[in-house]
Amino acid sequence: MSNIEDKQKAILKELAKYNKFARKFLKKRSFNYKVAYARLTKTEDWRKGKALVIEYFSLANNKFICPVCETEVNPYSSTMHHNVYDNRRLFEPKYVSFLHYKCHDAHHQQMLDLAWTRKGHFRVAFFTRGFKIYFPKKSKIFVRYEYCTLLVVLIFLLIFAA
Repeated sequence: MSNIEDKQKAILKELAKYNKFARKFLKKRSFNYKVAYARLTKTEDWRKGKALVIEYFSLANNKFICPVCETEVNPYSSTMHHNVYDNRRLFEPKYVSFLHYKCHDAHHQQMLDLAWTRKGHFRVAFFTRGFKIYFPKKSKIFVRYEYCTLLVVLIFLLIFAA
């Protein structure tokens, strides 16, 4: 094995500790997930975990490219975007990339505007934990995916139990 691979394995082992910290942190504060996640990103452990992910990537290559605008990005002054979002693996290098702040905001705005119907009608935005249905000038509804699964199973049982 090469020296680089040994260092990357050591970094992955260290990142497992930060993944465990993040999972416990979010579990304790799971009532309001957005607030808990925002607080997590301001902790010293988050900064150390992000620095380790940057070190992991910099061992393999010396340039970081923003996947949205395809220009070079400074990973220390950018956002760590989760391509695959998993609470148990927030610091998993294969699940993250580094984006400019503006590109990150634009990416999430694009995700928010995915399912516009005609102007003035409702829209649906899909997120990692569920989806929101926006009704113009009325309200919004947030539905977690777990509830959708439960509803489908319940309907299935009602249809086939008869």
